[in-house]
Amino acid sequence: LELKAVRATLAQDPDLLKLARIPLMLSLMTMAYQGLTSEQLHPLADKPARRQHLFEHYVAKMFTRRPLSTDCPFSQSQATTWLSNIAEGVAKHQQSVFFIERLQPTWLPSNRLCQLNRIIFGLVGGLIIGALFGLLGSLFGSLIDHLLFGEVYNLPARMIDGLLIGMLAGLVIGLPVSLLTELGSGTIKLVEEIKWHPPTLHQLRKLLQVGLVGALNGGLLSALLGALMGWLFGSLLTGLRIGLVVGVIAGLVAGLFSELGQFFSTSEFTRHKHPNQGIRNSAFNAMRMGLLYTLLFGSLAGLLVGISSGLWTGLLGGLIAGLTSGVLAGLFLYGGDSVVKHYSLRLLLALTGILPHPFSDRRLVAFLDAMHDRILLRRVGGGWTFIHRYLLDYFAGKQ
Repeated sequence: LELKAVRATLAQDPDLLKLARIPLMLSLMTMAYQGLTSEQLHPLADKPARRQHLFEHYVAKMFTRRPLSTDCPFSQSQATTWLSNIAEGVAKHQQSVFFIERLQPTWLPSNRLCQLNRIIFGLVGGLIIGALFGLLGSLFGSLIDHLLFGEVYNLPARMIDGLLIGMLAGLVIGLPVSLLTELGSGTIKLVEEIKWHPPTLHQLRKLLQVGLVGALNGGLLSALLGALMGWLFGSLLTGLRIGLVVGVIAGLVAGLFSELGQFFSTSEFTRHKHPNQGIRNSAFNAMRMGLLYTLLFGSLAGLLVGISSGLWTGLLGGLIAGLTSGVLAGLFLYGGDSVVKHYSLRLLLALTGILPHPFSDRRLVAFLDAMHDRILLRRVGGGWTFIHRYLLDYFAGKQ
Protein backbone atom coordinates (compact mmCIF):
# COMPACT_ATOMS: atom_id res chain seq x y z
CA LEU A 1 0.00 0.00 0.00
CA GLU A 2 2.82 2.45 0.87
CA LEU A 3 4.34 1.90 -2.59
CA LYS A 4 1.06 2.38 -4.49
CA ALA A 5 2.01 5.94 -5.43
CA VAL A 6 5.38 4.71 -6.71
CA ARG A 7 3.70 2.19 -9.00
CA ALA A 8 1.28 4.83 -10.26
CA THR A 9 4.11 7.24 -10.98
CA LEU A 10 6.14 4.59 -12.81
CA ALA A 11 3.11 3.81 -14.99
CA GLN A 12 2.95 7.47 -16.04
CA ASP A 13 6.72 8.03 -16.44
CA PRO A 14 8.46 5.79 -19.04
CA ASP A 15 11.93 7.16 -18.26
CA LEU A 16 11.56 6.54 -14.53
CA LEU A 17 10.16 3.08 -15.31
CA LYS A 18 13.23 2.34 -17.44
CA LEU A 19 15.42 3.43 -14.55
CA ALA A 20 13.46 1.19 -12.19
CA ARG A 21 14.34 -1.87 -14.28
CA ILE A 22 17.83 -1.64 -12.78
CA PRO A 23 17.52 -3.73 -9.57
CA LEU A 24 19.61 -1.39 -7.45
CA MET A 25 17.70 1.67 -8.67
CA LEU A 26 14.38 0.00 -7.91
CA SER A 27 15.63 -0.74 -4.41
CA LEU A 28 16.66 2.91 -4.02
CA MET A 29 13.24 4.07 -5.19
CA THR A 30 11.37 1.90 -2.73
CA MET A 31 13.50 3.21 0.14
CA ALA A 32 13.42 6.84 -1.00
CA TYR A 33 9.73 7.09 -1.94
CA GLN A 34 8.16 4.88 0.70
CA GLY A 35 5.19 6.67 2.28
CA LEU A 36 5.06 9.57 -0.21
CA THR A 37 1.85 10.53 -2.01
CA SER A 38 1.22 10.67 -5.76
CA GLU A 39 1.26 14.45 -5.60
CA GLN A 40 4.75 14.34 -4.08
CA LEU A 41 5.84 11.94 -6.81
CA HIS A 42 4.38 13.84 -9.78
CA PRO A 43 6.42 13.39 -12.98
CA LEU A 44 9.24 15.90 -13.24
CA ALA A 45 10.33 17.79 -16.31
CA ASP A 46 13.22 15.66 -17.55
CA LYS A 47 15.44 12.70 -16.73
CA PRO A 48 18.16 14.66 -14.82
CA ALA A 49 15.47 16.33 -12.72
CA ARG A 50 13.86 12.96 -11.95
CA ARG A 51 17.22 11.53 -10.85
CA GLN A 52 17.88 14.61 -8.75
CA HIS A 53 14.47 14.22 -7.16
CA LEU A 54 15.08 10.51 -6.51
CA PHE A 55 18.48 10.91 -4.88
CA GLU A 56 17.47 13.90 -2.78
CA HIS A 57 14.79 11.72 -1.20
CA TYR A 58 17.09 8.73 -0.96
CA VAL A 59 19.90 10.62 0.82
CA ALA A 60 17.42 12.24 3.20
CA LYS A 61 15.88 8.84 3.94
CA MET A 62 19.26 7.28 4.70
CA PHE A 63 20.06 9.94 7.28
CA THR A 64 16.55 9.59 8.73
CA ARG A 65 16.85 5.82 9.07
CA ARG A 66 20.27 6.13 10.73
CA PRO A 67 20.47 9.64 12.21
CA LEU A 68 23.81 11.00 13.32
CA SER A 69 24.39 10.81 17.08
CA THR A 70 24.37 13.97 19.17
CA ASP A 71 28.11 13.65 19.83
CA CYS A 72 28.98 13.11 16.14
CA PRO A 73 31.82 15.48 15.14
CA PHE A 74 30.07 16.46 11.88
CA SER A 75 26.59 17.40 10.75
CA GLN A 76 24.49 16.00 7.92
CA SER A 77 25.15 19.16 5.92
CA GLN A 78 28.92 18.79 6.36
CA ALA A 79 28.73 15.11 5.43
CA THR A 80 26.88 15.79 2.18
CA THR A 81 29.29 18.61 1.33
CA TRP A 82 32.31 16.32 1.79
CA LEU A 83 30.59 13.59 -0.22
CA SER A 84 30.00 16.12 -3.01
CA ASN A 85 33.67 17.10 -2.97
CA ILE A 86 34.76 13.46 -3.09
CA ALA A 87 32.35 12.76 -5.96
CA GLU A 88 33.62 15.79 -7.89
CA GLY A 89 37.26 14.81 -7.34
CA VAL A 90 36.70 11.17 -8.30
CA ALA A 91 34.80 12.19 -11.44
CA LYS A 92 37.41 14.80 -12.37
CA HIS A 93 40.21 12.25 -12.14
CA GLN A 94 38.19 9.57 -13.95
CA GLN A 95 38.38 7.18 -11.02
CA SER A 96 35.83 4.72 -9.76
CA VAL A 97 37.18 4.21 -6.22
CA PHE A 98 38.28 6.87 -3.73
CA PHE A 99 41.59 6.00 -2.05
CA ILE A 100 42.98 8.41 0.55
CA GLU A 101 46.57 7.77 -0.60
CA ARG A 102 45.65 8.63 -4.21
CA LEU A 103 44.94 12.27 -3.37
CA GLN A 104 46.95 14.62 -5.58
CA PRO A 105 47.50 18.41 -5.69
CA THR A 106 45.06 18.49 -8.61
CA TRP A 107 42.29 18.04 -6.00
CA LEU A 108 42.95 21.63 -4.95
CA PRO A 109 40.54 24.07 -6.60
CA SER A 110 43.05 26.73 -7.70
CA ASN A 111 46.65 27.26 -8.81
CA ARG A 112 47.10 29.62 -5.88
CA LEU A 113 46.43 26.76 -3.46
CA CYS A 114 48.80 24.52 -5.41
CA GLN A 115 51.48 27.17 -4.92
CA LEU A 116 50.65 27.33 -1.21
CA ASN A 117 50.96 23.55 -1.08
CA ARG A 118 54.52 23.82 -2.46
CA ILE A 119 55.33 26.48 0.13
CA ILE A 120 54.13 24.25 2.98
CA PHE A 121 56.25 21.40 1.66
CA GLY A 122 59.26 23.73 1.39
CA LEU A 123 58.80 24.96 4.96
CA VAL A 124 58.37 21.46 6.40
CA GLY A 125 61.30 20.14 4.37
CA GLY A 126 63.41 23.11 5.40
CA LEU A 127 62.48 22.55 9.04
CA ILE A 128 63.57 18.90 8.88
CA ILE A 129 66.79 19.57 6.97
CA GLY A 130 67.58 22.59 9.13
CA ALA A 131 67.08 20.57 12.31
CA LEU A 132 69.33 17.85 10.92
CA PHE A 133 72.18 20.12 9.93
CA GLY A 134 71.85 22.21 13.07
CA LEU A 135 72.26 19.07 15.14
CA LEU A 136 75.09 17.80 12.96
CA GLY A 137 76.81 21.19 13.11
CA SER A 138 76.91 21.00 16.88
CA LEU A 139 78.33 17.48 16.68
CA PHE A 140 80.90 18.59 14.12
CA GLY A 141 81.94 21.46 16.37
CA SER A 142 82.38 18.99 19.21
CA LEU A 143 84.47 16.79 16.92
CA ILE A 144 86.77 19.71 16.10
CA ASP A 145 87.05 20.56 19.81
CA HIS A 146 88.11 17.01 20.54
CA LEU A 147 90.69 16.98 17.77
CA LEU A 148 92.16 20.40 18.57
CA PHE A 149 91.88 20.56 22.35
CA GLY A 150 91.32 16.95 23.42
CA GLU A 151 87.93 17.50 25.05
CA VAL A 152 84.30 18.41 24.24
CA TYR A 153 82.71 21.51 25.77
CA ASN A 154 79.07 21.36 26.94
CA LEU A 155 77.76 19.05 24.23
CA PRO A 156 74.04 18.97 25.35
CA ALA A 157 73.68 22.76 25.35
CA ARG A 158 75.52 23.01 22.05
CA MET A 159 73.20 20.43 20.47
CA ILE A 160 70.06 22.29 21.65
CA ASP A 161 71.39 25.59 20.29
CA GLY A 162 72.34 23.96 17.00
CA LEU A 163 68.92 22.35 16.69
CA LEU A 164 67.05 25.62 17.26
CA ILE A 165 69.29 27.68 14.99
CA GLY A 166 69.12 25.01 12.29
CA MET A 167 65.32 24.87 12.41
CA LEU A 168 65.08 28.66 12.11
CA ALA A 169 67.53 28.72 9.22
CA GLY A 170 65.64 25.88 7.52
CA LEU A 171 62.37 27.80 7.70
CA VAL A 172 63.99 30.94 6.31
CA ILE A 173 65.67 29.05 3.45
CA GLY A 174 62.74 26.73 2.74
CA LEU A 175 60.40 29.57 1.76
CA PRO A 176 62.44 31.04 -1.15
CA VAL A 177 63.49 27.56 -2.29
CA SER A 178 59.83 26.52 -2.60
CA LEU A 179 59.02 29.73 -4.48
CA LEU A 180 61.96 29.71 -6.89
CA THR A 181 62.16 25.99 -7.69
CA GLU A 182 59.81 23.14 -8.61
CA LEU A 183 60.53 21.39 -5.31
CA GLY A 184 57.33 19.92 -3.89
CA SER A 185 55.37 20.17 -7.13
CA GLY A 186 54.11 17.39 -9.34
CA THR A 187 52.50 14.05 -8.64
CA ILE A 188 52.77 12.43 -5.22
CA LYS A 189 54.50 9.12 -5.98
CA LEU A 190 54.12 6.35 -3.44
CA VAL A 191 57.11 4.19 -2.50
CA GLU A 192 55.49 0.90 -1.52
CA GLU A 193 57.94 -1.67 -2.79
CA ILE A 194 61.73 -1.48 -2.97
CA LYS A 195 63.70 -4.03 -4.95
CA TRP A 196 67.42 -4.61 -4.64
CA HIS A 197 69.34 -5.15 -7.88
CA PRO A 198 72.73 -6.81 -7.26
CA PRO A 199 75.47 -4.75 -8.94
CA THR A 200 77.59 -6.09 -11.76
CA LEU A 201 81.39 -5.97 -11.65
CA HIS A 202 81.31 -2.98 -13.99
CA GLN A 203 78.93 -1.13 -11.67
CA LEU A 204 81.08 -1.95 -8.65
CA ARG A 205 84.18 -0.59 -10.39
CA LYS A 206 82.33 2.56 -11.31
CA LEU A 207 81.04 2.90 -7.73
CA LEU A 208 84.59 2.59 -6.41
CA GLN A 209 85.90 5.11 -8.93
CA VAL A 210 83.24 7.66 -8.06
CA GLY A 211 83.92 7.20 -4.36
CA LEU A 212 87.68 7.62 -4.79
CA VAL A 213 87.28 10.70 -7.00
CA GLY A 214 84.93 12.21 -4.43
CA ALA A 215 87.38 11.40 -1.63
CA LEU A 216 90.29 12.94 -3.58
CA ASN A 217 88.46 16.15 -4.44
CA GLY A 218 86.94 16.52 -1.01
CA GLY A 219 90.24 15.76 0.69
CA LEU A 220 92.22 18.35 -1.29
CA LEU A 221 89.68 21.13 -0.82
CA SER A 222 89.08 20.41 2.85
CA ALA A 223 92.82 20.03 3.55
CA LEU A 224 93.44 23.54 2.24
CA LEU A 225 90.62 24.95 4.37
CA GLY A 226 91.83 22.95 7.37
CA ALA A 227 95.37 24.21 6.92
CA LEU A 228 94.09 27.79 6.80
CA MET A 229 92.04 27.33 9.95
CA GLY A 230 94.96 25.58 11.67
CA TRP A 231 97.28 28.41 10.74
CA LEU A 232 94.83 30.97 12.16
CA PHE A 233 94.53 29.02 15.42
CA GLY A 234 98.23 28.25 15.68
CA SER A 235 98.30 24.57 14.65
CA LEU A 236 98.90 24.24 10.93
CA LEU A 237 99.56 20.48 10.89
CA THR A 238 96.54 19.68 13.07
CA GLY A 239 94.30 21.78 10.87
CA LEU A 240 95.70 20.10 7.76
CA ARG A 241 95.12 16.63 9.24
CA ILE A 242 91.57 17.44 10.35
CA GLY A 243 90.70 18.98 7.00
CA LEU A 244 92.13 16.03 5.10
CA VAL A 245 90.23 13.44 7.18
CA VAL A 246 86.94 15.36 7.05
CA GLY A 247 87.26 16.05 3.32
CA VAL A 248 88.10 12.47 2.40
CA ILE A 249 85.16 11.12 4.41
CA ALA A 250 82.70 13.73 3.11
CA GLY A 251 83.80 13.28 -0.50
CA LEU A 252 83.72 9.49 -0.28
CA VAL A 253 80.25 9.45 1.30
CA ALA A 254 78.90 11.98 -1.22
CA GLY A 255 80.30 10.02 -4.16
CA LEU A 256 78.96 6.67 -2.98
CA PHE A 257 75.60 8.21 -2.00
CA SER A 258 75.07 9.58 -5.51
CA GLU A 259 75.61 6.15 -7.10
CA LEU A 260 74.01 3.78 -4.61
CA GLY A 261 70.45 4.57 -5.69
CA GLN A 262 70.90 2.77 -9.02
CA PHE A 263 70.88 -0.57 -7.18
CA PHE A 264 67.34 0.02 -5.85
CA SER A 265 64.05 0.49 -7.70
CA THR A 266 60.74 1.62 -6.26
CA SER A 267 57.14 0.95 -7.28
CA GLU A 268 53.53 1.38 -6.17
CA PHE A 269 50.88 -1.24 -5.47
CA THR A 270 47.84 -1.22 -7.74
CA ARG A 271 45.50 -2.37 -4.97
CA HIS A 272 45.29 -1.57 -1.28
CA LYS A 273 43.59 -3.66 1.40
CA HIS A 274 43.68 -1.01 4.14
CA PRO A 275 42.87 2.73 4.16
CA ASN A 276 45.86 4.97 3.37
CA GLN A 277 48.07 1.90 3.15
CA GLY A 278 50.18 3.52 0.42
CA ILE A 279 51.26 6.41 2.65
CA ARG A 280 52.02 4.11 5.56
CA ASN A 281 54.09 1.90 3.26
CA SER A 282 55.98 4.96 1.99
CA ALA A 283 56.68 6.14 5.56
CA PHE A 284 57.91 2.67 6.54
CA ASN A 285 60.20 2.43 3.51
CA ALA A 286 61.58 5.92 4.16
CA MET A 287 62.52 4.89 7.71
CA ARG A 288 63.82 1.49 6.61
CA MET A 289 66.06 2.87 3.86
CA GLY A 290 67.08 5.81 6.04
CA LEU A 291 68.26 3.37 8.68
CA LEU A 292 70.10 1.33 6.06
CA TYR A 293 71.94 4.40 4.74
CA THR A 294 72.64 5.56 8.31
CA LEU A 295 74.22 2.25 9.27
CA LEU A 296 76.11 1.86 6.00
CA PHE A 297 77.65 5.31 5.78
CA GLY A 298 77.89 5.76 9.53
CA SER A 299 79.92 2.55 9.84
CA LEU A 300 82.14 3.47 6.89
CA ALA A 301 82.84 6.97 8.13
CA GLY A 302 83.22 5.87 11.73
CA LEU A 303 85.75 3.21 10.78
CA LEU A 304 87.87 5.55 8.66
CA VAL A 305 87.80 8.38 11.20
CA GLY A 306 88.36 6.02 14.11
CA ILE A 307 91.47 4.51 12.51
CA SER A 308 93.04 7.92 12.09
CA SER A 309 91.82 9.75 15.18
CA GLY A 310 90.57 7.32 17.83
CA LEU A 311 87.33 5.72 19.00
CA TRP A 312 85.50 8.79 20.32
CA THR A 313 86.24 10.79 17.19
CA GLY A 314 85.21 7.84 15.02
CA LEU A 315 81.86 7.59 16.79
CA LEU A 316 81.14 11.29 16.28
CA GLY A 317 82.26 11.19 12.66
CA GLY A 318 80.18 8.09 11.97
CA LEU A 319 77.13 9.65 13.60
CA ILE A 320 77.45 12.80 11.50
CA ALA A 321 77.90 10.97 8.19
CA GLY A 322 75.28 8.34 9.00
CA LEU A 323 72.52 10.72 10.06
CA THR A 324 73.15 13.00 7.09
CA SER A 325 72.94 10.14 4.60
CA GLY A 326 70.01 8.42 6.28
CA VAL A 327 67.74 11.44 6.63
CA LEU A 328 68.45 12.68 3.10
CA ALA A 329 67.88 9.22 1.61
CA GLY A 330 64.65 8.63 3.51
CA LEU A 331 63.28 12.11 2.86
CA PHE A 332 64.13 12.57 -0.81
CA LEU A 333 64.71 9.13 -2.32
CA TYR A 334 62.51 6.54 -0.65
CA GLY A 335 59.12 7.97 0.25
CA GLY A 336 59.60 10.56 2.97
CA ASP A 337 58.75 13.41 0.61
CA SER A 338 55.53 11.60 -0.39
CA VAL A 339 54.41 11.50 3.24
CA VAL A 340 55.15 15.21 3.76
CA LYS A 341 53.38 16.14 0.50
CA HIS A 342 50.36 14.00 1.37
CA TYR A 343 49.70 15.57 4.76
CA SER A 344 50.51 19.07 3.46
CA LEU A 345 47.84 18.50 0.81
CA ARG A 346 45.39 17.08 3.37
CA LEU A 347 45.90 20.21 5.49
CA LEU A 348 44.89 22.49 2.61
CA LEU A 349 41.96 20.26 1.67
CA ALA A 350 40.72 20.54 5.27
CA LEU A 351 41.25 24.31 5.45
CA THR A 352 39.24 24.80 2.24
CA GLY A 353 36.46 22.49 3.46
CA ILE A 354 37.02 19.84 0.79
CA LEU A 355 37.85 16.98 3.16
CA PRO A 356 37.89 16.66 6.97
CA HIS A 357 40.62 15.60 9.39
CA PRO A 358 43.97 16.52 7.79
CA PHE A 359 46.23 14.54 10.13
CA SER A 360 43.99 11.78 11.49
CA ASP A 361 43.50 8.82 9.17
CA ARG A 362 41.36 7.14 11.82
CA ARG A 363 38.83 9.98 11.98
CA LEU A 364 38.68 10.35 8.19
CA VAL A 365 38.09 6.61 7.84
CA ALA A 366 35.39 6.83 10.54
CA PHE A 367 33.54 9.44 8.46
CA LEU A 368 33.78 7.37 5.27
CA ASP A 369 32.63 4.25 7.11
CA ALA A 370 29.70 6.23 8.54
CA MET A 371 28.65 6.98 4.96
CA HIS A 372 29.04 3.28 4.19
CA ASP A 373 26.70 2.48 7.10
CA ARG A 374 24.10 4.82 5.54
CA ILE A 375 24.35 2.99 2.19
CA LEU A 376 25.83 5.98 0.38
CA LEU A 377 29.34 4.56 -0.04
CA ARG A 378 30.56 0.99 -0.34
CA ARG A 379 33.88 -0.21 1.05
CA VAL A 380 36.19 -1.69 -1.60
CA GLY A 381 39.40 -2.97 0.00
CA GLY A 382 41.19 0.11 1.27
CA GLY A 383 38.94 2.52 -0.61
CA TRP A 384 35.31 3.59 -1.02
CA THR A 385 33.02 3.88 -4.01
CA PHE A 386 29.54 5.32 -4.37
CA ILE A 387 26.87 2.63 -4.42
CA HIS A 388 25.97 3.57 -7.99
CA ARG A 389 27.39 5.81 -10.70
CA TYR A 390 24.13 7.78 -10.69
CA LEU A 391 24.62 8.61 -7.01
CA LEU A 392 28.17 9.80 -7.75
CA ASP A 393 26.78 12.00 -10.55
CA TYR A 394 24.16 13.35 -8.17
CA PHE A 395 26.70 14.40 -5.55
CA ALA A 396 29.15 15.73 -8.15
CA GLY A 397 26.35 17.81 -9.68
CA LYS A 398 25.63 19.54 -6.37
CA GLN A 399 28.83 21.61 -6.69
